[in-house]
Amino acid sequence: MSAYSWGSSTCCWSFKGDPVEVVWILDVTPENIEAGLEEEKHSVTLPMPDYSQEDQYLHVHFLPDNQVDLVWSEDIRSPKFEQYRGSGAN
Repeated sequence: MSAYSWGSSTCCWSFKGDPVEVVWILDVTPENIEAGLEEEKHSVTLPMPDYSQEDQYLHVHFLPDNQVDLVWSEDIRSPKFEQYRGSGAN
């Protein structure tokens, strides 16, 4: 998934317990590599957000400054889509 993209989806996962750890890697361009930069690995542990029996999708929003927001929904569109749209967050 690239920065400022509309995101992507993956199937199928099983979540047990609370909290949940989100791990991601910031990729680098060939120009970054030539300049001596390396991939950055990040992780954050968050409480599992509340959900209902109808919820089927866990949305993971990657925000500026390595912040992450989790939210469940009944359909593939995140309930926070409009909130993050155009903000540089995914």
